[in-house]
Amino acid sequence: MIARTWSKLKELSPEVKNMLGSYYVYELAEQIMVVFMGIFVYTETKSLFFLAVYFFIYFTAILIGFSGWGLVMVRFALNMKWNHLHAFAIYILAFIWFWFFRTEPWHLLVFGSLNGLALGMFWLGHHSFEMLHTKDKSRDFYSSILGAGTHVTAIVGPLIATASFFLSELWFGDPLTLIFFLLPTVFLLAVPFLWNLPNFVPKKISSKQWEFIRKDELVREASRFAFAESIGWGAWEIMAPLIMVTALETYINVGLFDTLLGVLAIVIVMVQGHLQNHGNRKRIFHVCAALMVLYYLGLFFWTLSPWVYILLGLFWVPIEAIYGTVFHVVSLKNIDQMRGEQGRFFAGLLYREWIIYLGRILSILVIGSAAFFLKNDILTTYVAISWLIMQNALTVWTLEKVLRD
Repeated sequence: MIARTWSKLKELSPEVKNMLGSYYVYELAEQIMVVFMGIFVYTETKSLFFLAVYFFIYFTAILIGFSGWGLVMVRFALNMKWNHLHAFAIYILAFIWFWFFRTEPWHLLVFGSLNGLALGMFWLGHHSFEMLHTKDKSRDFYSSILGAGTHVTAIVGPLIATASFFLSELWFGDPLTLIFFLLPTVFLLAVPFLWNLPNFVPKKISSKQWEFIRKDELVREASRFAFAESIGWGAWEIMAPLIMVTALETYINVGLFDTLLGVLAIVIVMVQGHLQNHGNRKRIFHVCAALMVLYYLGLFFWTLSPWVYILLGLFWVPIEAIYGTVFHVVSLKNIDQMRGEQGRFFAGLLYREWIIYLGRILSILVIGSAAFFLKNDILTTYVAISWLIMQNALTVWTLEKVLRD
């Protein structure tokens, strides 16, 4: 199986290989960040409502980095080849800021703005390259390789983070001192890939094209799916840090647990790359969605014991690993549809991000309002879990027309 995977990997074009290389560096940094960032914001403020404010600003910055910067690129005919370089430079700036300033709540909000801006710019470039250099019927293997690399970083990232927490605690008496110095250097690993990314200058988008995209029925169908899949982001981001810190208690424990989950996930994704194809995406998606509902139902009992979260985490591994790969293929198909029958993909890409932003902000407003009015973190997590179950059902309901040929 490994030899077969390696053979397919060598057949990928140079453009795709460089896309993958830059993506893996981005994902390694993200996997290091995900171990501690949400927990850090929550433990510094002890407020789910502040966490909602943080992610409101973060998601808004993503929109600016994606659609806002995309319009600037169109206006001035800028080359997408250098977009990743700009994004990684802002990431480095964000962590230099965090190195010096992280003691006040507003320091966290500045970091969230820079981090979101960089993420939006990165995904603008990555999705553009994917649309140019991959095709729908061959994306299952591409997405499985993307997913396999993600899960390798899901092992390496938490291991690096855990070692950093341990050494930082030992040397400085603070588990996070080293991590803020380490992360800027991780982004520098992408430099060899950045010079070899493909050239792409987005063409001018006419007002007629915008009007067509807004009124086209195919775009409307794709927009419903994009909105449905995005309304779960805020709910999970707000409740997850509280549950993780309650169950696992320390940054080191969180890092070790995430490493274990990454080891299990990579095996599953490698197998999936040879089983998933254009014809069975919908069936795999439906099975994963049903299992996700069981996972969310189990989370209602997270307060009973830390073992509830640990066992559910092990149950979640195959679901997330398989769902993530299928979902990436479906998302690219969704971007294809957002161009409409006469539109270019770049206009649809920018329009889709606006739709996703509205979904994310809706979830932030709902869960943030629950945190503000209930003033009870446990009840707020129950609202978030219920919201995620609803979001899951809505996503499945809108899936049918996205996967049609």
